[in-house]
Amino acid sequence: MIQRRTVLTACAGMAMGAWAWGQHRIAPWQGPDPMPWLEGEDQHGEVQALRAFKGKPILVNFWATWCTPCVDELPSLLALSEAGQGQWSVLYVNVKETPQRVQRYLGQTGLNLTTLMDRRGEWVRKLGIAILPTTLLISAQGQVIARVTGEVNWMGPEARQWLADLKQSKLTLDRKSTRLNSSHTDI
Repeated sequence: MIQRRTVLTACAGMAMGAWAWGQHRIAPWQGPDPMPWLEGEDQHGEVQALRAFKGKPILVNFWATWCTPCVDELPSLLALSEAGQGQWSVLYVNVKETPQRVQRYLGQTGLNLTTLMDRRGEWVRKLGIAILPTTLLISAQGQVIARVTGEVNWMGPEARQWLADLKQSKLTLDRKSTRLNSSHTDI
């Protein structure tokens, strides 16, 4: 017979796991300045480069197929990208997986996106990214403003405000205090 304590512990663990997946944190960018321009092959072997998106705000999302919060947020990121109608871009970067695995996953889920392949994890190491998903918010001028870690509903009001502020150059980094400045009061 299963002991009551074991059942309660298991239930508490599942509840905490579900709670943690919906959590995120936004913080000022503390990585290399300026950020190195990412360039590499996508899952189809085509060369893609971050510099192609210069002149408009960019979200660079680091993800993996085995990362549940990553795959949970991909549909909202894709919807955000489509809703932007060219006003901003989303660049997806898959971490430490093969192009075949990514193509298989995208085919199974029906998600239509192009992702750069960081097969050896070199970019995440250079950028100091230790948590997936991580999304970098980059201004139209090419300055990394913030790092968002954890799963985000990118179509939700908080994320939409970050993007509106980024687009209007209102989301800025106060480097002296290492705080983000935004019209959104919860940041």
